[in-house]
Amino acid sequence: MSVVCQMSVHSEIYEGSFIVNDISVLAAATSATTVSGHKKLVSPSLVSFDGHELGVKVDVNQEKNNKHMGVYMRYAEPPPKKGGTILIQPTFSLLNLFGEVAISGDTDEPQEMDAASNIGDRCFCSWSMLQKMGLTTGPLTIQWKVKVFADTYTHSMSSSPVKCEKTPSDALSSDLACLLNSEEGADVVIRYDAGERKVHKAILLARSEVFRRMFSHDMTESINGKIDLPDADAALVDVFLHFLYAGHLPPRQEDEQKEDVCLRLLPLAKKYEVATLVAYCSTHLFSGLCAANAAELLRVADMLNVTPLKQQALAFITSSADTLKTVQDTTGFELLDKDLVKEILRATFHKSGIKRTNSDECEFPSGSDWARMTLAQLRRACVERGRSKAGNKAALLERLRG
Repeated sequence: MSVVCQMSVHSEIYEGSFIVNDISVLAAATSATTVSGHKKLVSPSLVSFDGHELGVKVDVNQEKNNKHMGVYMRYAEPPPKKGGTILIQPTFSLLNLFGEVAISGDTDEPQEMDAASNIGDRCFCSWSMLQKMGLTTGPLTIQWKVKVFADTYTHSMSSSPVKCEKTPSDALSSDLACLLNSEEGADVVIRYDAGERKVHKAILLARSEVFRRMFSHDMTESINGKIDLPDADAALVDVFLHFLYAGHLPPRQEDEQKEDVCLRLLPLAKKYEVATLVAYCSTHLFSGLCAANAAELLRVADMLNVTPLKQQALAFITSSADTLKTVQDTTGFELLDKDLVKEILRATFHKSGIKRTNSDECEFPSGSDWARMTLAQLRRACVERGRSKAGNKAALLERLRG
């Protein structure tokens, strides 16, 4: 048997959350001149290690036209005069409106602390990214985790290495996915377009509010043990059921097609009230948000009443005049109804600080020079007036002038 001598340092891991309510106030206090300036918020002591008291610091710093939020670990109290130094390796994560990690960063290696140390990232997140995620007002949550090291080594002896195994949650997920594929003990049939799958009622009850209500009353599905999913094909049902059992998409879906899969899954997740799947799809759709798909995601989120995703899409579309113009020229924007177009315009004018009168409610007010507008602009003008956008340019001009 091999004998291993291991040299190590005493270390501890600490973690928690730091919440800043309305960081826009902190940003407003930041110098907007070309001279470097910043304001900061520093927590009280959150970590106590061998007499060293550490806290979290958040600041908004600006140099010329670039504004960023910085996050650091620093001393909350002066370091002890006696005793050794410490090293720390912090990790910071910014949560989005869904409560999931949107941005994460850490230091490459442990760094030595002194009284003036600010160990973290001065440019952890740009201000424009915070605006895009809708986090510049209201609570902003930063999860922090830090490993603290003493500066002296000790040794230990062992006769066997530590074995790495699956975590209990990973093992459970894998076992339930195998149970789905084996159909062993299945007691319910899911019927869909041109096929069916045998599943387990207990899993459906645990994962979906709608399925729970179905089997709690004398409904047809409860009596005959069969559930119809008329709007889903075999591929979509397979992915939907895999998530119900395993809590994630099948490995073959972890690629560039995930956005399309999540768009197709979201209506099914809402219909059957699978909250975790709604959040999962929303988060991944937001991660791919761009000018080309922003209007489509806004329409889908509004139709399905997925409020966080709608707020994210609306914040992105109205983040700048250039972004709005690019989005307006997409096919997805032409499919927006009149109410959504007005909501975009209200959000745009609210951000610019301009108050609109009732007569200026439309993007294209009455009396506009219709003949100089593009076909896409004429269609938007018709939509915001509740008129049909069908037809060629001549038909649209006649409709607007009538």
